[in-house]
Amino acid sequence: MIRINSITLLSVILFLFSALAGTAQDLIPTTRVSKGKLIAPELNEVSGVIASDANPGSFWMHNDSGDKARIFLVDSSANLLQIVNLEGVIAIDMEEIGKFKKDGKNYLVLGDIGDNRGLRKDIRLYILEEPVWEQGGKKENLIKSSQIQTIILNHDGKARDAEAFFIDPLDNRFYLISKRDLNQLFIQLIFFKMLKNICLNLLLHYHLPL
Repeated sequence: MIRINSITLLSVILFLFSALAGTAQDLIPTTRVSKGKLIAPELNEVSGVIASDANPGSFWMHNDSGDKARIFLVDSSANLLQIVNLEGVIAIDMEEIGKFKKDGKNYLVLGDIGDNRGLRKDIRLYILEEPVWEQGGKKENLIKSSQIQTIILNHDGKARDAEAFFIDPLDNRFYLISKRDLNQLFIQLIFFKMLKNICLNLLLHYHLPL
């Protein structure tokens, strides 16, 4: 089991909340500018968005539950550039997409972490090296199953419905946030390691009073 000093983690979390609160108080009035509108019919219920590192100025997106296992590359004007399908992945409730770097390479993490009914025995993360799109390239691409790493996450004896996660770019720690723990922010943590398909028990968690 991974052991982390709870005081250290709590300090980090409180610092993040303080920074956010400070930012909220110091907001500078600005004018929003519409750069485009998503009109591609394939993007019918966007759930997760992350800026692309391998394709500067573009964004990776995915739909919520009900769609196939695929991600979409969209430019800064909301134009669909490419659809990337994930071979062998069965999408249940995709809720989030993240990214991290390792050994000079860019990786994407697609999170099948939703569980509205609280019935799932596990949730899954799919890790793939970020695709590089070239101007004028094909509109659809396929990532082979052999190029996708699956991480199966088991909760601590209780089904939990998660809507979001984030990866700390400083140390590639992964934080999963559950949304159905009343009056608490439920945070679970693992270290990201580029291993072959593995199964991890989510036993390390912290509750913060709200």
